[in-house]
Amino acid sequence: MLDIVKRKLAIVRKRSSKFRSVIPNKVIRNLKWGEKKTLNFYKKYFCKVKYKSEFTNVYHIALQKTGTQWIQDVLLDPIVYKYSGMTVDKFGGCRRKSQAHPIRGLNEPFEKNSIVSTISGTYKNYQKDIPKNDGKNAVFFVIRDPREMVVSWYFSTKNSHIIDHGTMHHVLRNKLREKSKKEGLRYTIDLFDWKGKFEVMRSWMDKDRHKNIKIVKFEDLTQDSLTTFKNLFNFIDVRIPEDSLKELIHSYSFEVLTGRDKGKEEESSHMRKGNSKSWKKHLDGDLISLLNTKASDIIQGYCYE
Repeated sequence: MLDIVKRKLAIVRKRSSKFRSVIPNKVIRNLKWGEKKTLNFYKKYFCKVKYKSEFTNVYHIALQKTGTQWIQDVLLDPIVYKYSGMTVDKFGGCRRKSQAHPIRGLNEPFEKNSIVSTISGTYKNYQKDIPKNDGKNAVFFVIRDPREMVVSWYFSTKNSHIIDHGTMHHVLRNKLREKSKKEGLRYTIDLFDWKGKFEVMRSWMDKDRHKNIKIVKFEDLTQDSLTTFKNLFNFIDVRIPEDSLKELIHSYSFEVLTGRDKGKEEESSHMRKGNSKSWKKHLDGDLISLLNTKASDIIQGYCYE
């Protein structure tokens, strides 16, 4: 029953994303916190585990604009717990100048038998800054075409992302709204460089050659969600039956969550378009040249060329 409620709430949140700028941020965060606590309580005490994953912890590493909230919604669904025995431990992050700088404040390992979602950081951050429990751990890093990330971050920061007044993100929103689209995108590319986002992406290239590390492309998650999530769940040892998996992925599809077909753009929505290659509409030659000077190795290394 709770899985149905969870999925309906996800639809309400996504289709009402334009109200994110109206409802106080503290209220939204408290609601999300309450939802997570309720779901984890229900799972532990009322949901019978049919299969237990071999992993003690799974770490979801990603940058903003790689579907982090969407993936969290899928992972939080009770059906995932039922066939893995793992709850979801949401990581709120820590304040640091760059997302490639050391992660501070993690003095104890995360709860055992949990999926930690989402940590933003380099491969070195994962190795050095996160205390681990004894047992078997896995990590997956979600990558997205840097050109798409720049465009998506620009529109969400300017229009739809939850931002507290008086914070640096509020300053950034005002700056982007004062600039033309081209200048705003140029500023975004430079900001990605300053904040270490390109460094984070670069650090995970080819790391899927290592045991218990998987690189997942955001584009694969959106274009062939069923197959990609199935492969991801196999990797982290979540054994959801085929019919239940199809129902799960359909419940969190772009079309169901937004009520729009993929490719139909709505700039004010937090789920703006739902497909790849939209960067071609917004990035001209000068901007592409600038981005290539900072991230051409990433574009080529992840085979986005």
